Amino acid sequence: MKKNISFKEASELIMGEANRIKLQSEVIDLYQSLNRVVYNDIKAKISNPQWDNSAMDGFAVRVDDLKQIPATLRIIETIFAGDKPEAKLKKGEAAGIMTGAQIPEGADAVVPVEYTNVEGNFVKIMKKVEKEENIRKSGEDYKKGELLVKKGSKLNPAQIGLIASTGIGKLKVFRNPEVAIIVTGTELTDYKKNLKEGKIYDSNSYSLYAQVLLENCKPFLIKLVKDDKRAIKNSIVRALKKDVLIVSGGISMGKADYVKEVLSDLKGRFIFSKVRQRPGNPFTFLKLNGKPVFLLPGNPVSTEVCFEIYVRPFLQKICGLKNVNQNVINCRIKETIKVKKGKTYFLRVLLKKEEEEVQAFLTGPQGSGIITSMSKADGILIVKEDCEEIKKDCIMPVFPLSWSKFC
Repeated sequence: MKKNISFKEASELIMGEANRIKLQSEVIDLYQSLNRVVYNDIKAKISNPQWDNSAMDGFAVRVDDLKQIPATLRIIETIFAGDKPEAKLKKGEAAGIMTGAQIPEGADAVVPVEYTNVEGNFVKIMKKVEKEENIRKSGEDYKKGELLVKKGSKLNPAQIGLIASTGIGKLKVFRNPEVAIIVTGTELTDYKKNLKEGKIYDSNSYSLYAQVLLENCKPFLIKLVKDDKRAIKNSIVRALKKDVLIVSGGISMGKADYVKEVLSDLKGRFIFSKVRQRPGNPFTFLKLNGKPVFLLPGNPVSTEVCFEIYVRPFLQKICGLKNVNQNVINCRIKETIKVKKGKTYFLRVLLKKEEEEVQAFLTGPQGSGIITSMSKADGILIVKEDCEEIKKDCIMPVFPLSWSKFC
């Protein structure tokens, strides 16, 4: 087991484990596919449009019949959207046509209805048009066999509509992992109970549950486990039925911090313990019965930050997402920031867009117990461990939080 490693090494070890996980798939209805990650490339089953169709309500005509304007043509039929044309257009003929309706054979343009006058079975055309004017050509949008959505893409509503337009109603997607969340601490109290002296309300259960949901995974909560070896062991054994385990609290050097001891007794393979970072120095990662286990410090901010920095990209990777956590914003830092060398700092920042640039401001005090430092934040400014000062107005990369409008 490695100890007291760098932020970079910790990230690489975690993502290395993510790359070794065999990703599973499932078939779902297209209605259920929002934010799901597609398992295979999706190609068009048909061309769109399948046939030339009208971009206007009007009359399908032969351009050669419009050499003299006005031109009077005989109406042979009216074609509505969804109808198949019944006749081929011949010299001196026109067909009434609605937007989206199939262009009849022989026609090579559409005259908008506002430039026509109908008199019985004849139409007077009042304006010339060019060949193919107001016609949507077959395959103009996409052609049969064309790649529509790449494997590893997280589906948005527009992509779902695109897939539906080619006649696909079911999709093969990466299965969303089930994530067990164990929150430990004898000092924790549920909001339903009166707050006794020495107790604090539990917040990590709620924040972690929500963070897991934001990554489109399925949270399974085992909350408020006492600082007791048997209770911790029972909760971990129960959680092993899930794909990923997250434990909050009980991993530092206190006399009641039993989580690591219990996991050692269960033959967990520790990959690393402690990272040179602030907040979240006790953060630990291991494998137990082949399952990845993240041990997060109990301080609320440490828990949330470690999730965003480490667990979030891990879950994205095992959900099949191709571009993992790559949305980094270059920001102008609007205050001088001093830190101590030897640790990577995860500073919570508020982001503001001013004209063409994004500016970053600290959210206030940065202690690991200052929960408002996260609730106000849009992103995390990562300060490398060899840095002592960030000067005002320098440009630095910021990682948007999963719930940020900048994400």
